[in-house]
Amino acid sequence: MLKDNLSNLVCATRWGRNIYENIHRFLFFQISFFIVSIFLIVISAVTTGESPLSVVQIIWLSLIHDVFSAFALSLESPSENVLKRKPFNRGEYVITKYLFTAIMN
Repeated sequence: MLKDNLSNLVCATRWGRNIYENIHRFLFFQISFFIVSIFLIVISAVTTGESPLSVVQIIWLSLIHDVFSAFALSLESPSENVLKRKPFNRGEYVITKYLFTAIMN
């Protein structure tokens, strides 16, 4: 970035947009996983009278789930059409209406 080379700026923009998209993917994956988990635990607790998983099992499952999904998304390199998309607004929420409706579907 300190050099007068325009290709460095293009590369930094590509990686910055890729990180932002990976955050969106991670949130989609995490929120959809937790909604399904909570739904299944509540339904099972209501029908059988007890939770199918202990608290330690739920925490362990969440930890494993978070680590591997974050690791997988951190290794994803940016695609070429990342720069063809419009930039994100500074005041835009991370969880957009599209992301929320995709999670609920």
